[in-house]
Amino acid sequence: MKFHLLAGASLASLAAVTAALPAHAYEGSALAASVAVAGEVVHGRVTNAAGDALPGAEVVVRATGQRAVTNTQGEFDLVLPTGTAVLDVRYIGQPSASQTVNVVQGGTEVAIALGAAEAATVSDVIVTGVITDGVARSLNQQKNADGTINVLSADAIGRYPDPNVAESLQRVQGIAIQRDQGEGRYINVRGAPSSFTAISVDGVAVPDVSPSTRAVDLDTLPSDIVSTVEVSKTLRPSQDADSIAGAVDIKTRSPFDKRRLALSGYAGGSYNDYGGEDYRGGLTASNVFGPNQTFGALVSLSYSETNRRPDNVENGWVLINRNPAQGGGQIWGLENTLFKDYETERTRKAVTGALEWRPSEATRVWLKGSYAQFRDDEFRNTLNFTYSDGTLQPGSTDTSATFNNARIYKQLRHRTQENDISTVQLGGQRTFGNGAVWDAVLSFADSEQTYPHRDELVYRSDPVPTMFYNTADHYQPTYSVFSDPTGFYLNSNNYKFRENTFRSNSTEQDDVAFKTNFELPTIIGGREVELKFGAKYSAREV
Repeated sequence: MKFHLLAGASLASLAAVTAALPAHAYEGSALAASVAVAGEVVHGRVTNAAGDALPGAEVVVRATGQRAVTNTQGEFDLVLPTGTAVLDVRYIGQPSASQTVNVVQGGTEVAIALGAAEAATVSDVIVTGVITDGVARSLNQQKNADGTINVLSADAIGRYPDPNVAESLQRVQGIAIQRDQGEGRYINVRGAPSSFTAISVDGVAVPDVSPSTRAVDLDTLPSDIVSTVEVSKTLRPSQDADSIAGAVDIKTRSPFDKRRLALSGYAGGSYNDYGGEDYRGGLTASNVFGPNQTFGALVSLSYSETNRRPDNVENGWVLINRNPAQGGGQIWGLENTLFKDYETERTRKAVTGALEWRPSEATRVWLKGSYAQFRDDEFRNTLNFTYSDGTLQPGSTDTSATFNNARIYKQLRHRTQENDISTVQLGGQRTFGNGAVWDAVLSFADSEQTYPHRDELVYRSDPVPTMFYNTADHYQPTYSVFSDPTGFYLNSNNYKFRENTFRSNSTEQDDVAFKTNFELPTIIGGREVELKFGAKYSAREV
């Protein structure tokens, strides 16, 4: 069992935003230096015309330049003196809006609804178009973030038939993916190893499931349970130390995203003669209830089944020593050639749930959970030409070679792999009258990889044949198996039983963590500054 105790503090200074606002935005900008954090809290929510939350919107107090950015539920908090204030709201994909607010003692609540996107006129060129809500949310969150981030929205993910989160992330700048059987599994941020990127679900760190790497198998997580995926490429003091290359936070949906009864679902399928049938489906339901709609509940379900039949030819290249009688030296030659035929069935099941209580706009309590299972049922038929068991013959070169007494191995394997990732968290957040924010989260995460069975049958050629290859034509190499008039390679009588193995194994990691943060906004030198302090305790058992 491993224990980690982290504590930290950060100072974030927000640059002046005068250049980003129209000329009238700072009628009293000289007052900015005298603004104190003491005042009344203005809690607001920014939505579109349909009432959907707009995260990443920029809200600026016209008289002072004080600024806030809305969270994933479209909410923001400002601390202002009593009286009248004008709020300017800017959001990519929507027309800007202004709203006058009367700030009173005890706090003020404000709702700001932006209109639909309009045509833009530039000189004599008129460009008319509408940015979809999901894309607009992503752009605004990226624009107003403190660091360098990329945000994928559910709308952007839904444009493509991506089966898992890794496949979706391949479209983010600076991210490459590693594939297995044609599907994305691991990600590399800016060329760094996949184990250098931290993965979390709703802020809860996900332990790796494989015993051979610290990287998290992202093919376990289906893409259709996601609300947004946030990729952070700059390390902040509040992040864990394993975010060397970056951090990926997979955010699931909240019942307060819609703040009404909302149902959505989909179903799809496909068929091809080679692989067979594929199925996908999902359902999400959420609602807010109670006397003042202070309670919210959400559940999301996902299922997919994919059938594949990959056909691979893999060559292993090594330096091979020539016999001294052949003049010595070395050639680049094949150690082996693998002909692999697979039949696989991959299924993904996932469920997410959330219960939230908001007795006031300043207080939030939530209980969230997620579970995802990936199952890979695979049959593999392999023919292994092992040239290294034979003797290199004279006349062999870097492009063609002949081996006497080489071996052929026939392997038949059936194995089932199951990955399970689950997270649970209980958290709360409180906003105080001076704009300070305190939050705390207790979480549990579990990752498990199981091979219930891994059965193999191996046969070996007897007698041993002479084999050759020619790779002068890289696109159509020649192997002796394809030009054998005797039929030796395909005659089952020439293969003798070698071994039969039965294996099973399981690995599991649990992580229990508690973290708390305190944020205090203030003004230093006329600039808005956020002081943030926090601590985290983590106990991981392998």
